[in-house]
Amino acid sequence: MNHFCGKDGQSRICGGWTGCHDRDQLLALRVALADSQITVETAEAIRDYTSPMPLFESGAEAAAHGMRDILAPDPEARRTMNKIVRVRPDVTYAPARPTD
Repeated sequence: MNHFCGKDGQSRICGGWTGCHDRDQLLALRVALADSQITVETAEAIRDYTSPMPLFESGAEAAAHGMRDILAPDPEARRTMNKIVRVRPDVTYAPARPTD
């Protein structure tokens, strides 16, 4: 899955998000381009992107899946979050409290 970088080199645009929407209709993409948050080349790459894997049918379906275990992430998800925080110091998260 690709994540396209914004002009700051840190911001990411999720390839899955762009892939399950009509990219010619994405207001966020047009605003980011108009506000110089992304380059014309990045906008074109996003518009031309084809995911190498199956995507959810809609953003709502993807969001529901992403939120499913948000309050109690499994051990693999916790390891992944910790790895992201180690590699990307600009990203933080508050570890979930243990559930009883």
